[in-house]
Amino acid sequence: MDVGVEEHINIDKLKDISDNFRSRLEALEKLSKYRTGKVGIYNDRIYLSWNWFQGFQRQYYGESREKVLSYIIKIFNEYFIFYKMLETAWLYEKSLELDDERLENTIRLRQLNYEQMDKWYIGLGFLSKQYYGDKKTTEQIEEVREKIYHVLKSF
Repeated sequence: MDVGVEEHINIDKLKDISDNFRSRLEALEKLSKYRTGKVGIYNDRIYLSWNWFQGFQRQYYGESREKVLSYIIKIFNEYFIFYKMLETAWLYEKSLELDDERLENTIRLRQLNYEQMDKWYIGLGFLSKQYYGDKKTTEQIEEVREKIYHVLKSF
């Protein structure tokens, strides 16, 4: 029995997952745009603070470099698994020569994720510069950036 494509790949589910990552990493996108601010973690999201109370805010939420870095590594490890699923869906749909609308939706979602990764890459670059005196932290951020770079390069 031939299983339908709908049972293999649910592009709407992939879009929901993509939107969730975008929401959780939105502060890195803002950091790429504004080029300043401190990041922290609250409610399973990275937030960007650039107001006068950022020290108080970070203390209130129990923030630390280690907590932020651990979260960034964790979320990007999850994201790379998701992105591999998206790439697999795109290749699968492309090989089946599905209807144009379905394939176009997958292509648009893939392009959107490429654009997001580019912004996150830039944002992580600014974050790395903020920690220039902490070799271990900057090396770990640069490792994440390197993984993003390779994905962007393979697009």
